[in-house]
Amino acid sequence: MSVGLALSLLSGALVAAAALSGCNNSSDSSNPENPIPDGGSLLGTDATIHLFKPDASLFSADAGMMCQEGACDGYIDRTRIQNGMAPCIQFKDQHARHLLTGLELEERKNHSTVSMKDLNADGLLDLCFFHPSSSSTCYLSQGGVFTEAQNFSSVLSSYKNVVWGDRYFLRMGQQDSDLVKNENGVFTPLLSPQGIHLLGDPGITGVFLGMDLLFATDNRLYFYRNLGNDHFSEVANDIGLRNAGNIAALPAADFDGDGDLDFYAASPSDRAKRLYVNHGDGTFTSSVSSTTGQFVLSDPGASVDAQWVLRQPGELPSLHVINWSDENNQDPGNILYCRNSRGSFEDCTDRMGLRAQSKNTKVAWGDILNNQTPSHVLGKFEEPSRFYYPLLNQNSNSVDHYEDITLPLNLSILGKTIFVGFLDYDRDGKQDLLAVMADGVVLLFKNQSEKVKVCPKT
Repeated sequence: MSVGLALSLLSGALVAAAALSGCNNSSDSSNPENPIPDGGSLLGTDATIHLFKPDASLFSADAGMMCQEGACDGYIDRTRIQNGMAPCIQFKDQHARHLLTGLELEERKNHSTVSMKDLNADGLLDLCFFHPSSSSTCYLSQGGVFTEAQNFSSVLSSYKNVVWGDRYFLRMGQQDSDLVKNENGVFTPLLSPQGIHLLGDPGITGVFLGMDLLFATDNRLYFYRNLGNDHFSEVANDIGLRNAGNIAALPAADFDGDGDLDFYAASPSDRAKRLYVNHGDGTFTSSVSSTTGQFVLSDPGASVDAQWVLRQPGELPSLHVINWSDENNQDPGNILYCRNSRGSFEDCTDRMGLRAQSKNTKVAWGDILNNQTPSHVLGKFEEPSRFYYPLLNQNSNSVDHYEDITLPLNLSILGKTIFVGFLDYDRDGKQDLLAVMADGVVLLFKNQSEKVKVCPKT
């Protein structure tokens, strides 16, 4: 039934009711039994009826009914409405102790870090848990559950972290670090002099730049160039990688768009923080020695993590630096370095709503809607971790700022968070969320985001 027809029937019903009650349109103001004045209401001046005039925005065009929004147990993004539909962001807790995911044994252990890597080339990210006082364990993702990858668990059992490459990986222990060749699950240690075996200077973090290996210890940076035939040579000082050490993270990306991987050294120490530009000829230049100032970053904080991110289509990578702070220092908090129209960096932290000062530990960016505008989770130590979602500018259709939607999502990540990461563990095409605490808690949140019907705002 149309809105106009409904009103016509309602008006007719009122007239009929008045006729049945003996009322008519004639009036005599002098007759007290018929006090309706000329031009007055059918029901008298003291009992005027107000017909309901509906707001057209509340009605469905096809059914003429009141508009009812779709159910959303989370956060509705009204900056992305298309054809009356908007994204509903929602994550369901798949806690290891409530759902048999294969990770419930990890709840009984303390954790030092977690590493994600597709170990068996099936397109799913697998997990390796490293423990400070027990053997490390790796798990293969089986599209909804995890099973132990015993061959990887065995080769990493006594180590505290790993740097993954396509054909090689560096395992880092309490006292040593060595290189291992991986041939379809068959492992061969590559020791000195052709490979890598460092005693007394264990690695902390690292990254493969193509087939070459960059990693950091408490004392310095190492760069091992792959010469072919499983032969590696250490050349850090020769190619401009002089660094004081104490590095927390070494994220790599082609930030200047020249086809070569550059990297940032995040550190709690001011003297160790550097942005290294890859010149493509095998050498690097530290940003602190740049004469143009184009790539110089100024981060006064105690950096504990960093990640490059493509925030939206058409942009060069931005850099998100995570800083630890507490009540005893004046740390500026996290810093997001966006790219301006000249290609250089600018501190856009406050403009994007991301100034978070506290005991921050880790950051993970993930494209939860598969729309090339990722969200991110900020892990915290003994404080609730936060979930930040990108809202669009309606005029430019670009990311305007990031909204903290932790409470609408009912996302409870509270503890000594040492790892956060996104992975599609159940093969449904959506990025799910993993959070791991130092004291054993493993949290897995299934991404159940979908589009729901929304009604126009009045």
